[in-house]
Amino acid sequence: NDRFFPCAIPIDINRYKPFSQDEKKKLRAKYDADFIFFHPTRQEWTRQDIQNKGNDKLFKAFAKFIKNNKRQAILIAVEKGRDAENSKELINQLGIARYVEWINPVDKKTLIEILNTVDLCFDQFAYGFYGFIALEALSVGVPTFSYLGHEIPGQEAPPVVNVFSENDIYEKMIQLTAEKSRLVEIGKNSREWILRYHHGEKVIDRYLDLYKEVLNRPSNVAR
Repeated sequence: NDRFFPCAIPIDINRYKPFSQDEKKKLRAKYDADFIFFHPTRQEWTRQDIQNKGNDKLFKAFAKFIKNNKRQAILIAVEKGRDAENSKELINQLGIARYVEWINPVDKKTLIEILNTVDLCFDQFAYGFYGFIALEALSVGVPTFSYLGHEIPGQEAPPVVNVFSENDIYEKMIQLTAEKSRLVEIGKNSREWILRYHHGEKVIDRYLDLYKEVLNRPSNVAR
């Protein structure tokens, strides 16, 4: 099973790809902000179960960022999940409601446009493995924050910003928004990693290798 899972998620690299700088500039023009952040993950953080995403850690870290950073920032969040209302209540308590833009779940075309608009994408901070949305963001070349607590045998770890706690998230937000060249580098590495491990054709080749290994494995069935 450990070997099977990395093969299971092909990404359409021709669809999930970086736009030109001119296209990105046009998309960003509607936002009056120096930095645009995106949190597409479902709102799940009050229950300690497999669905937990740790969204509250991000909102608290973002509140610190707004308080301690002179640059204007906005966080786009998707209104989906059992804790959507709890998240809205939390950002009100934190005093950052005017810096958070809630959107409904979007189609893939709009998602790709948003990913090409933002500076950072935030996945989950609880269960220790990247999800499909993280792969889509990486394919577009967006530096992505997520918590990785597990290794995949035979596969290089994705170049996500690996963070778990509220303070981890905050410190990396401060560090990376102060180093634009580092953001560009992480975005480039993100796209290259997807091309190496989740390009559709390469995923198919890995499936074929796995099938061949299974078929060539000596049978343990008694004769």
